[in-house]
Amino acid sequence: MARRLQAQMNLVGGILLALAISPLVGLSAQSQETSPAIQVAKPEKAEKVVFAVENKKEPAKPAKAPAKSKRKPKLIKDILVSNDGKTLHLAGAFSRGIAHGLREKLLENPNVKTLVLSSDGGQIIEGLAVANLVRKYGLDTHVEHICASACTIPFLNGKRRTISSDGVLGFHQASSRGWHSFATSESNAGDVAAHNAYLAANLSARLMEKAAKTPSTDMWYADSQILKTEGAVTAVVKPNSTRIPAGSWKGDAAIEDVLGGGSLWQTLRQKNTRYYHRAVSALWIGGVLGKDIVKAERDAEAKLKQVLFRDMAYYPDAVVAEAVQLENDLWSSSTNKKRNKCKRVGRTRLPMGIPISAEDRVRQQKLIEKMVSQSVPDEKPDRAAADAASAEGMAFTALVISETEHLGNTFCRYPRDYYRVLMQQTEKQRVKYFRSITFPQPRFPR
Repeated sequence: MARRLQAQMNLVGGILLALAISPLVGLSAQSQETSPAIQVAKPEKAEKVVFAVENKKEPAKPAKAPAKSKRKPKLIKDILVSNDGKTLHLAGAFSRGIAHGLREKLLENPNVKTLVLSSDGGQIIEGLAVANLVRKYGLDTHVEHICASACTIPFLNGKRRTISSDGVLGFHQASSRGWHSFATSESNAGDVAAHNAYLAANLSARLMEKAAKTPSTDMWYADSQILKTEGAVTAVVKPNSTRIPAGSWKGDAAIEDVLGGGSLWQTLRQKNTRYYHRAVSALWIGGVLGKDIVKAERDAEAKLKQVLFRDMAYYPDAVVAEAVQLENDLWSSSTNKKRNKCKRVGRTRLPMGIPISAEDRVRQQKLIEKMVSQSVPDEKPDRAAADAASAEGMAFTALVISETEHLGNTFCRYPRDYYRVLMQQTEKQRVKYFRSITFPQPRFPR
């Protein structure tokens, strides 16, 4: 009896459960074609509940326009076109996008036959890319004043290669950092790439050896006669004999007026041809691209001062003390309060003051002349000397932290405060600290 009663109770429970869920199992209130008999299913095997949804077609979304490339070069202004459309002038650094810009200019000007190069160099991969375009379009190449580092690769790939008698090519070891993901900071990939490019361009063994032995932080310049002897150029031409698309400069006479107008440039030409070529390059490129010749001359002086400050460790105490005093005075009267003119000097970045008054500019020119007249050894300092300088630099930074509210090495952000603390020290200590700040990079084996 008990078993029969239990079975009847289970049957009743199943019927009630089926009645409770029947409206949810696909039954329509408007159409019921199923049998009125109730089918009982075990609770554990109940089907999933399905809701009928009306199928509405959504309107198709318009296709997105392809994203514009973010790698559009911004250096088209550095590639100038002659009036007859037969000459292009690439002036300035071989920065990212310059090869792309040159390609666009060549497509816009199909009659171009000659590429004039005026550059201190830049990224080697851009130099390789420009060289590809020179070969593809069969261009002649010409250098009026200077073509250095990565710039030499496209020049040597010219169909006909000419250089003015005042022109130079600059060679040195390549730096791999920053130009390609394949290279590491300790990689010699840049050297190998440059060597392969020079080899393909039939550069002489002597010039390739000079390039391999000159550190990437330095430059060895080959004048027109050496280049002619080594077969690197097809011909040496007179200055200003090539029609060069230019900005504010009308020709070589304009730059000669600037260089011959002051004792600074004459002293530089006599004492240090290496720095002279760098300064002339900055003056020429700035004059070509800019509209203000006076500004180009000032920028060239600033570039020269930056280069000379890298040798501060080798100057007499009196010259170093004069440099500290000048920079303190320039920043005390400057409106540039933060990192506007911070430049790489030695192993660190240093804020470079800009003379505003005519008196300060004369002071700066005289200081540059004194630095140019000093003899600087070719050999770079070793690791021990670099470590000693770093220790002095740390001591100065600690002094600034204790005397001001600044944290860490923030020289570029707060130059006035740094020079103020520096000027509070004795002259001997000022010289010692400043030498440590501007200490050159040690020379490590590659």
